[in-house]
Amino acid sequence: MPILEIKDIIDETPSVKTFMFEKPSEFNFKPGQFCWISLPGNPKLGRAPMAIASGMKESVLKFSIRAWGNLTKKMFEQRVGDVISVSEPEGTWFPIEKTKGRIIYGIARGTGIAPIRSTLHSISHDNTKMKVFYGVKRPHSFLYKSELPKWDVELIVEESDSSWSGNVGQVSDLLKGAKLDVTNGICHVCGPTQMMASVVKVLKEMGFDSNRIYVSLEKVVKGRVIGPVYPVSNPMVDF
Repeated sequence: MPILEIKDIIDETPSVKTFMFEKPSEFNFKPGQFCWISLPGNPKLGRAPMAIASGMKESVLKFSIRAWGNLTKKMFEQRVGDVISVSEPEGTWFPIEKTKGRIIYGIARGTGIAPIRSTLHSISHDNTKMKVFYGVKRPHSFLYKSELPKWDVELIVEESDSSWSGNVGQVSDLLKGAKLDVTNGICHVCGPTQMMASVVKVLKEMGFDSNRIYVSLEKVVKGRVIGPVYPVSNPMVDF
C-alpha cells in the first residue's frame, strides 16, 4: 500500500475529520470508489474502507473519516506530516460517463456526502448539471461547510435548534417537495441503508426507472468488500 503524507486536516465536526494528501500522479479513480486505509506500524488496528471524497480533477486526495472504531480513533491522533497507508482505488463507481447532457441528483445523508462531493468535482459542468439534496441529524453535522454555499444544494436537518431556520425532517422529505426531471435525471444516493431505502421508494414513486437510480451500498462477501455502487435493479440491492 502506498504511504502518503498528511498535507492538511480539516475538522468538519467533532467526530469527522477530512484528511488531505497530495494525489499520486498514477492514482486514477472514479466517484464512488474506495481505498483501504491503515496506519503504518500498527497492524493490529487493521484497515478500513474509506470512500474517496476528492474529485477526479483535484490535485489533492481527500478522505472524510468518522471516528467510530479503534483504527479511525487512532487516526484522529495523527497530525500534518504524519503518514497513512492508502491502497489503490477499488470497487464500482457512479457512472458519470453516462451523464453527459443530463442532470445528476446527488442525494446523501451524513458522511454519505463524500462520494457525492467526489462526483460534483469530477463531472464536466459544460455538459452535465448536478443538484444535491443533503441531510444530517443536527445543524452542526454538515460536512464541507465552506463549500456548500457554492453548490446547487438543498439542506435538511432531523433535529433543529436556534441556529437553524431551514428544512426539518428526513432527506426523503426534501425530494417530495422537489420538481425533479424524471426523463433526463440520474440519481446517485449514499447514506445509511434505511435512508437510502426511503429515498429509493420516493424516487420510484416519482417515476424514476431502477436503472437510473444508483446507490452506494457496501457489501462484504467472504471477507471481501464488493460494490459499493449498484443500480437499484441489481439483485444485490435488497430494499
